[in-house]
Amino acid sequence: MNYLLLAIALIVGIRGLLQPAGYLHAPTLIALIFAGWYAPQLIIISSDVFVPRDALFNLGLMSVFCVLASLIGWELAIRRQTVAALSNHTARQELSNSSLAVSVVALTIFAAAANVLLNQMRGDVADLTQWTGPIVIVNFFAQLRIPALAMSVMLVLRERNTFTISLMAVNMLICLPVAFLLLRRTEMIEIGVAVAGAAWFARRIRIPLPGIIAAIIAFSIVVYAISPLRATQKRLEYETGGTVSLLSPMLWRNIEVTNAVATGTGSAYDIRNATYIVQYIEDTGDHSYAGGLWNTFVRQYVPRQFVGDGVKRDLMVGSGRINIEYLASQYSFFYQTGTTPTGPGAAYRDFWYFGAFVFMLICYLLGTLYMKGLRRGFFWQTAYLSMLPFALTGVTHGYERLFVNLPLYAATIWGLYMLARWSNARHIQQHRRFANVTARQERLRRNRALKPGL
Repeated sequence: MNYLLLAIALIVGIRGLLQPAGYLHAPTLIALIFAGWYAPQLIIISSDVFVPRDALFNLGLMSVFCVLASLIGWELAIRRQTVAALSNHTARQELSNSSLAVSVVALTIFAAAANVLLNQMRGDVADLTQWTGPIVIVNFFAQLRIPALAMSVMLVLRERNTFTISLMAVNMLICLPVAFLLLRRTEMIEIGVAVAGAAWFARRIRIPLPGIIAAIIAFSIVVYAISPLRATQKRLEYETGGTVSLLSPMLWRNIEVTNAVATGTGSAYDIRNATYIVQYIEDTGDHSYAGGLWNTFVRQYVPRQFVGDGVKRDLMVGSGRINIEYLASQYSFFYQTGTTPTGPGAAYRDFWYFGAFVFMLICYLLGTLYMKGLRRGFFWQTAYLSMLPFALTGVTHGYERLFVNLPLYAATIWGLYMLARWSNARHIQQHRRFANVTARQERLRRNRALKPGL
């Protein structure tokens, strides 16, 4: 089953890469993650005789369903939006670049302030493996740096001048340190998606296939070697007293890349988590029916500083929690700190094999945003580029992230759209007022020319 997953994921991924800008299509990227990250680790841990065989098979089959469901959801959205475009001939209002710039500036200022505050708070939680308290709220809003980056890059490609270039540079300065100094893999994906997507949407610029393949290989090395990279970075920073970037040759000279990748591949902690989650569900039948998703909503949107710990605990449901003591006693399995249940594991925990429909829903949503972005412009494009990375972490971390962050991004982008419309309407009104004044002055001038005595 694991080799079947690898084959299907490769077919879907390669098929997508051969399409125009297919590297930006959600099912293509999801399939490539399954082919390059999920399936190889499933194959490796299948050689461990202590891992339950039935759970490995069920997880592999679930993953196959997730890949196929992603493709089906995307194709359904593309076909539906294509038909809708053919039947809808309503002309859309085009917003001026100056109006769009107002929205980009507003979001950039907000994102910059949130990230400055977040950096000031990092020192207080440096020794914690799990953040809690106000920093969680600040970090939640600080992630809006990615929409700001995507918008600023698209604005530069629409109208290149000193102002738009400076705006993009500010957003780059906010995002790049998170990716390459803090070594955040998700941030690397988000930056890559934002830049490549902006180039496609704004100017129809496509990255050559060899460049895409090279980027996939390079990122795969970083993903598998991330633990040694972070450990080496901390050691070098302690020894030198300076900051060591992922792009620093010093960092790469101090690790054995081949061994680091082999170690990262062989451990497969996240995939092991998913396997034992499947086994736990098979043993107990204790499906959570999106209980984990609800609890994540509560943790993210209900601040205990305002409502109190008791109220927040009461809002949470009991389902969605895996009995780790049971897994420890029955299978001698223990969760590793900082690991995830992965998307297929979380979806299976919630809905059994029907959890694959979650991936269909995700790709249907993203396919709709993508097509609207191609037809209707700037803010739909921003929405797609902002949400696409959550589909990818939906495989590696858990599908909940997309749905939990969707309200924040939807409200933010809608607010920015309304701000741009207001700015555009004001600009049009001022232009008309100026035109009326100019016309009135021209009439007075002509009247004086006709009556020299006056």
